[in-house]
Amino acid sequence: MAVVVILAWVTTVVSAAEKQEKTAAQPLGTFQAKVNQDYLSLVANQAPLVTIFQEIGKQAKITFDSNIGPEEKITIHLDRVSLEEGIKQLAKNATLFYAENPKEKTRRITRVVVLAERKEPGPGQTKGSSQPEKVKETTPQSTTIKKPAPRPEPFKFELDPTKPAEKEKSSKQP
Repeated sequence: MAVVVILAWVTTVVSAAEKQEKTAAQPLGTFQAKVNQDYLSLVANQAPLVTIFQEIGKQAKITFDSNIGPEEKITIHLDRVSLEEGIKQLAKNATLFYAENPKEKTRRITRVVVLAERKEPGPGQTKGSSQPEKVKETTPQSTTIKKPAPRPEPFKFELDPTKPAEKEKSSKQP
């Protein structure tokens, strides 16, 4: 039993090392993608994500729409994973659209919309800046908290059934 566990562990370690070697052997900024019968194989080493999606779209006849910039890069190794799972591993913010073949009752991906991940500015940064702003050092000052002004009461409507309703005077006179 222990021999089987050790053999399984060694196999897992060796396959992980082989995947890492394949990715490392790939020059920076390059990738190889192959789509075959709704399965995706991909080896990428710091490759632009938008270019990878364009290639997958060409091979699988899928329309890709995204706001991902060319600066978004990825290093990944996928070996015959389902096309849907592969796309989800490449982008967390992916929405897939399907079309169904009515005769065979099968569906296939026809369109993918991928949104770039929102990056919040860190402390001392403003939106659109990658450099921290210079922060002015100030001495702590006492602050007073003002209570908000009281709210006016909401509109109230009262109906007294014992009083007859006032008739509106019409602006037309005979």
